[in-house]
Formats: sequence, C-alpha cells, structure tokens
Amino acid sequence: MSQCARCAEPFTCAMADQTGQDCWCVSLPAIDADSLQILAARGLSSCLCPRCLPQLLQELKEQQEMQQQQKAQAEKTQTD
Repeated sequence: MSQCARCAEPFTCAMADQTGQDCWCVSLPAIDADSLQILAARGLSSCLCPRCLPQLLQELKEQQEMQQQQKAQAEKTQTD
C-alpha cells in the first residue's frame, strides 16, 4: 500500500506496490518536464493518489495558462 505524497491517504500504486498490473495513472496524459520540476519543488516527487494527481495536474494547467495570458498581455502592452 502506498501513501499519497499530498494528502497522506493510503492507495494502491500498482508500480510502487508491484502488483504486476498497470497503475491507474497510466490512463492520464504524460506529465511534461516543467510540471515534474514544479511538483518536485513542492515536495511531490513520489506517487499521488487518484484524487490528488488529477486535481494537481488541473491546478498546474490553470497556472500555466494564466502565466501565458499574463505574458501575452505584457508583450501586447509593450508593443502598444
């Protein structure tokens, strides 16, 4: 049994727990290198549970989109 690095709830990670099956997380999109670095910086470099990983990925996606919008707005302001 694994323990979620974010919420500390126990869950089954098929790879870490060596169940011989695919882990539930393989159905999710691959995590890009930048997101992995962000997770590691937050101390979340080990397995996350089925509730936390999708939530965290959505949060990261929203943060990245907001940063892109801010960057685009700043660039537009500079050219005006």
